[in-house]
Amino acid sequence: MAVRANLNLKQRTLMMAGMAIVIIACMVINQVWQTYGVTVATARRNIQQFTQILEANTDITLQAVTLILDHAVEAALDQIDTPPPQTKLTDRFITIADSWAFIHSVSMIGPDGFVRDLALRQADGRLHAVKGVVYASVQPIFTFYRDGAHASDAFYIGRPSPGLVSGEKLIRVTKPLYDEKGAFQGICVVAIAVDAFTNVYAGLLPARYAGVDLFMRDGVLLASTDAGRRSDLTDNEKLLFKDMIPATPSGVYRIASSEGDSGNLVSYRALQRYPIVIAVTANWFQFMERWWESTIVLVASALIGILVIIALTGWLVRRMDAERVAQDALIESERSMMESQRLSGIGYFERVLPHGEMIWSPNMYVIHGLDPDQFTPSRDSYLSYVVEEDRKKVFDAWENIESSPPFDSLECRIVLADGIPRFMRYSWTIHDKNGRKHIFGVAQDVSVIRNAEDTIRDDEERLRDIVECSSDYIWELDGEGVITLFSGAGSNQFGAENGTSRRILSRDTLNEKGGDVDALERSIRNRMKFRSLLVPVRNAKAEVRWIRISGNPRFDTHGKYLGYRGAGTEVTELYRRQQRDEALRKAEALGRLASGMAHEINNLLQPIVIYANLGAAQSEPAPGIRQ
Repeated sequence: MAVRANLNLKQRTLMMAGMAIVIIACMVINQVWQTYGVTVATARRNIQQFTQILEANTDITLQAVTLILDHAVEAALDQIDTPPPQTKLTDRFITIADSWAFIHSVSMIGPDGFVRDLALRQADGRLHAVKGVVYASVQPIFTFYRDGAHASDAFYIGRPSPGLVSGEKLIRVTKPLYDEKGAFQGICVVAIAVDAFTNVYAGLLPARYAGVDLFMRDGVLLASTDAGRRSDLTDNEKLLFKDMIPATPSGVYRIASSEGDSGNLVSYRALQRYPIVIAVTANWFQFMERWWESTIVLVASALIGILVIIALTGWLVRRMDAERVAQDALIESERSMMESQRLSGIGYFERVLPHGEMIWSPNMYVIHGLDPDQFTPSRDSYLSYVVEEDRKKVFDAWENIESSPPFDSLECRIVLADGIPRFMRYSWTIHDKNGRKHIFGVAQDVSVIRNAEDTIRDDEERLRDIVECSSDYIWELDGEGVITLFSGAGSNQFGAENGTSRRILSRDTLNEKGGDVDALERSIRNRMKFRSLLVPVRNAKAEVRWIRISGNPRFDTHGKYLGYRGAGTEVTELYRRQQRDEALRKAEALGRLASGMAHEINNLLQPIVIYANLGAAQSEPAPGIRQ
């Protein structure tokens, strides 16, 4: 249950940490998105407001130019009937135009295209009438045209071009002159210095803005605060002039730059009374720089918070894992202890002295064969299961438990429902805990041990009786050949009692001739088994006794030689009987051999005797035959 609770706590901790991280991430994303929206809206509003300011400034400038043109046209028309036709700029007109610093020059051009009168701003910063224009007799400014469609109040703005007198880049604003009969009498030209527009716009331009451009509605660049600005429009600007400006007089757009960076924010305003477009360009990154900085700070703070959560969660998880491992180890230890108690027949008990309740472990009930639901541990209930002979010592031990030694033990017998007595051993110790005495003890069912001891004791007695009654000798030697065991009927006649240092398997005690002495010595020298070897042995009376002996070498677990162990049987009488029988068999065989030889010799002599008798029986044997 503890492990399951630990796992649930771990899962809940990980879930809460994950939820916290998700919430932080969502809050950061929401805040970043909101900040982005506010930043973009603010950027659009600021650049639009600035564009409106420039629009008003440009409109005022062009209104001044219109006013100057109107005065110039009026002055020219007043003088146009003076023969011969000659138009001159009056001092009053020059004074009006002189107050506008951006006016570069004012000129009157006749219908033949040549300059008739010119007022030019000189080095002192004022307009002065100029006599004898150099280019007047060389090339006309325009070719005469007859166009009755043009009204007398027509207003034209030309492309920037170098001035007639100076090389300064100018914007020319013109208005045609028509007499009362509608005949074209020339144009009035007001030239505006491009640098004047540029300086005015640059003085108003905030530091974070990229530049201000002044365009015609068809996209012709009139002036720009960017010195490196080319007159050609980019593809995106062409789309802006082609599609957007005709549809709406103002707007704010984000246009990607040709360099592939984050692009620019462009705000434009189209003047209502003039074919002029004011375009303000701001670098998108400069507007978003503060947003990026706040976003980085916000994200960094969120990451730090997330890392803290992850680190804290990891620490908690590791601690819970350590606790889980400890709990698993504890449970495994308890399980192993319970299993070892079950296998070894051990249980434990506790009690607070003097009158505390006795607590038994589950295995206590098992080894006593009792049901925990039906048996309550107590002195009286337990004594009912103790055999009558052991009850008194159990009762005394119970009564004197507080005065018993720190470590004590007791062994008794109990009888359960099956009627089979069990040997129980109890060991306990007494210690102080929180100012009170506690007894802690273990109980073990030693019936198997006691029964085994009885069995071993019976087997030892049985083996002793067998050895004592046996006619064989049981013997054992150590690694040096010294007797460590020699028993059996009549064993003392060899002087080889246990503990003596007499050597029995050596030339001192063995007869030098006869039997299997050589085979015995060879086996012992090579530490080999030997079986049924017949050897003569001298006993304590120096008598030769014959024994048939078998033995096995002994080694420890590391292979070290420990000696021999074996058995032997005295066969002296049998050996001697065999020797007598063998001598009789030899004599009988010799007699049979002599009898056979005599029979064979008789067979050879019989013909000789017969023929000799026949020769002796003749009446007159030859000389020498009788002999």
